[in-house]
Amino acid sequence: QTIFSSYRMAEKNLWYKEVSLSKLDASWKPSVKILTIEERKSPTSSTPPTTTRLPICSGDSYHIGKWEKKERSNTFHSCPWNKHRNCMHEEAQKPFGKERIIQAMQWEWTTATCQLHPFNHIRLSKTLKEQDRQVVYIGDSLNTDMANSMRCMMAQNKTDWESTSSFITNIRDDLLGCPPNSDAAYGTPNYCSNRTEVVQVWRGWVQNFGIRDRDVLVINTGAHWHGKPEAAAGAFLNIANAISEVFRGKVVVRTTVMGHEGCEKYGNAMDPVANGQIHTDSVAAASAPKSDDMPYNWKNFGTLNDLIAKAMEESDLMNYEILFVDMFEQRPDGHYQGATGGPAMDCLHYCVPGPIHWWNKLLYHIIYNTIFSTSMNAKEKHEEKYTTISFLTNGTGTGDVKSK
Repeated sequence: QTIFSSYRMAEKNLWYKEVSLSKLDASWKPSVKILTIEERKSPTSSTPPTTTRLPICSGDSYHIGKWEKKERSNTFHSCPWNKHRNCMHEEAQKPFGKERIIQAMQWEWTTATCQLHPFNHIRLSKTLKEQDRQVVYIGDSLNTDMANSMRCMMAQNKTDWESTSSFITNIRDDLLGCPPNSDAAYGTPNYCSNRTEVVQVWRGWVQNFGIRDRDVLVINTGAHWHGKPEAAAGAFLNIANAISEVFRGKVVVRTTVMGHEGCEKYGNAMDPVANGQIHTDSVAAASAPKSDDMPYNWKNFGTLNDLIAKAMEESDLMNYEILFVDMFEQRPDGHYQGATGGPAMDCLHYCVPGPIHWWNKLLYHIIYNTIFSTSMNAKEKHEEKYTTISFLTNGTGTGDVKSK
């Protein structure tokens, strides 16, 4: 009996080689090769199968890679239940909003030296419910967008969307517990120097939102800090120490991405478009230095990210991880275009659904290592690490391949 099959494992987006047998032996195991981009375009390639496997990404190794466009039809739903920055449904974004975001969602981050755990909304939802955990987003409007993005990714219908509120929580606070003040005060050395006040704010959130040490906090700030960045160092240290006093669980600190001036000209990742023409200086245009008069204090975001990371390291916080999203400097596409729908009014925020789904895919990788790695038994870990391939005969001399 000869059994052969060439199939695609959808979740991992990998093509597998054709396998041919003359006799099926119970001890036989197929040799599998992960194909290159060129080979994936020709899944019938005759290259002999070999075994190749990239290690699972650890630390910040996932941020080394590149954006690749995957030509496919609409592979995500429009999440009509999200009413905030949803360019697929807002009248102001039409007539090009939907097509623009579908194009933006075609781009995927491809890691260079390792592989990410593929996002699995069913596993994440099931695990959070069974273990009575929640993912709590605390930060500015960008973090609110990230929380709504995660809810969209986990919801297949309105009922799913409503149920996500039981394990996806969002707390909007632009300054992470520091007192609201004038823009000038944010840059003064003594701003937010009272640690007790910051601790009180964080203790209130823990109590009012039922945050437990088994939960995961996702925090971000930066766009609302003005003045000299170095003046914020003390405030960031107070914030980190305040968190350490009231929470002992996992803290994920997402970096802030500078906006893209003139984002309405960009139709693809790193491909600025003007009058229908693709410019060759896309990299230079997207990475150009930010001027002093740019909105949202963009030019200081890099320095603020460094200061936040340093504060986390110097604080009493023991269980934290930096979520690097610096690859989004190459994503001028998919931004929210403001209320007018004309020339871009807002080139900092992204549409939801939109490219920032990838922020949550990277977050899922961290959550996987934090929650799943400690909760799965040995058998589950083995099954997750290696794909089990079973050949099922259908009585006609051929067979189907099932992967799990």
